[in-house]
Amino acid sequence: MKKSFSRFFLAFLCCAALAYPLAGCAAAEEEEPLSECRDAEEITELLYASNDRDRYFNYGFPVTEESVEDALKTGSRYGRVDSEEFQALSQIQEYFLEVYTEDYCEKLQLWTGEGPRWKEEDGILFQSLADGIYSPVTEENLEDSTILYQGDDKITAHIYFDSQIDDTKYVMEYTLIRTKEGLRIEDRVVEVQD
Repeated sequence: MKKSFSRFFLAFLCCAALAYPLAGCAAAEEEEPLSECRDAEEITELLYASNDRDRYFNYGFPVTEESVEDALKTGSRYGRVDSEEFQALSQIQEYFLEVYTEDYCEKLQLWTGEGPRWKEEDGILFQSLADGIYSPVTEENLEDSTILYQGDDKITAHIYFDSQIDDTKYVMEYTLIRTKEGLRIEDRVVEVQD
């Protein structure tokens, strides 16, 4: 019995000794200004590059008038893209994957899922006709932004926004991961602030 208790006590001490540094690491992760983190320039460039992608995601590319008329007549949600720069789905995929991970593109249903934002049929590029709200990352947003966590492969950042509609303030939590090609946005979550 004494031997069992000693083993239990020794195991408990080992677990406590391992847990203590881990708890200290979690507490040491404090928010720091984005401008002071070691990857500030790369993060800033990525966030600015995400502005164009977000604008296209929310407002889309120009579509032909005929396709809008056809969509209204037939009840379709898609219009034919009328863009010099983007004429194939592969071009859109390449463009978005410069900023987002493939998993995040799938989550947003940019070109996958039942109702993708863009699709190609018979070599013709179409996009859904829905519009959204677009809040670009600006220099002013970045001044107040913070890094919550920065590891070798993952970064979590808070970017603060003012609503364009009313006095609401919100924070966008970005999760960035390091890939062979550089940093990519893996996820974003919006929280309204009190």
